[in-house]
Amino acid sequence: MFIHFENTNKLKNQKESFSGLIGSAMLILTSISPLQAGEWHVKGNIFQSFSYDDNVIMRENPEASTIYALTPTLKVSHQTDVSEITANASYGIQRYFDKTEFNRENQNYGISGRYSTENIEWAGVASYSLAPARDTAEQESGDFSTDSDRETFFVSPSVSFQLSELDRLTFLAHYTNTSYSTDELDNVESSTTDSLSDYVDKGLNLSWSRQFSELYTGSISIFYSNYKSSDYNREPTNQKESDSGGANISLTYFLSEKWEIFGTVGGRVTNTKRFNGGSKTSSGYLIDSGVNYKGEVLFAEFNVKQSLEPSSQGSLNDQFRISFDLEYKITERFSASLLNSYQESESVDSSDKRRNYTFNPSLSWKITPDWTLSGSYRYRYQKRPIDGLEETANSNLYMLSVNYIWQGLSVAR
Repeated sequence: MFIHFENTNKLKNQKESFSGLIGSAMLILTSISPLQAGEWHVKGNIFQSFSYDDNVIMRENPEASTIYALTPTLKVSHQTDVSEITANASYGIQRYFDKTEFNRENQNYGISGRYSTENIEWAGVASYSLAPARDTAEQESGDFSTDSDRETFFVSPSVSFQLSELDRLTFLAHYTNTSYSTDELDNVESSTTDSLSDYVDKGLNLSWSRQFSELYTGSISIFYSNYKSSDYNREPTNQKESDSGGANISLTYFLSEKWEIFGTVGGRVTNTKRFNGGSKTSSGYLIDSGVNYKGEVLFAEFNVKQSLEPSSQGSLNDQFRISFDLEYKITERFSASLLNSYQESESVDSSDKRRNYTFNPSLSWKITPDWTLSGSYRYRYQKRPIDGLEETANSNLYMLSVNYIWQGLSVAR
């Protein structure tokens, strides 16, 4: 099933439909809670930040801005011995004092749940988000100068069968519908800013896993996915559709209580068809491997990932990423962290390759159990093809943030 949104009214209808879905789910939850003894939890937090970015558009001719962001979040959950359901909602603002066309009100709503019997577990996740397309530019497009909105609806049900004490079979499906509003900037430096493509990505995954010991777990999976792009700003003949299939083998091993090694290796084959005729078949490998350490004062993780990702550029991206994350607890109240990543993104049906690098250290001070003050610096670098040339850009961002965590309340019944 392919859904394409032609105007903002349809986008609004999708948002209202999903809001109704969350409301219905909470109504059902309220009605069944007297039948099942369980516990209610209500939590929330308010995050706000002041920052300065010397190149918010990530172009060779930089434009700077001071930014204020405020995001309150509320989370409600209900849990019993055999079930759990959680709903969350956030509605925040972004204000660019020197780039007012980037001002936005971000929204995010989600619901997830599970229900278990003796040998079967049913689960599901659904979410809706409305945010600036530039917020996910590193992952999807490389276009940080767009003022388009990105609207995404996601749903993923799953069912898992306990075949034996050690073996489990899991069937999972996913559906993502992402659409973009028309870019209204009239002072952009390149036509590529107005080329974001709506897309639908859906797929199926079947996996068998085995707990070989307390320290060692393995699994084998096969998958199929379908990606279809569409853009009402382009000629319909430029639309593309990709079918992908493949298999993975995964292993997880705990060297000790603090050390974990994990690895997934596999391969995929992708056939991409253009709506104006012609097709291309490509193949590649898949990797998601690394090691992490979880100590009392130090957390560290190193990860290497090669994956096939949907993009807003009208095609799938073959994406390679290396990340190294550190978090060190200096005292009971002070902590330091470092997020470091390098990423290469290349379209499966062209030779266009984009490179991104991010270096992000920060310091945090827990003033009270509820309040945390943080200061951070982020260096971002990007090299991408644009209008037949390669453009290189970088930015420096300085941020001061305050996070209030409401411990909430719990009610058992």
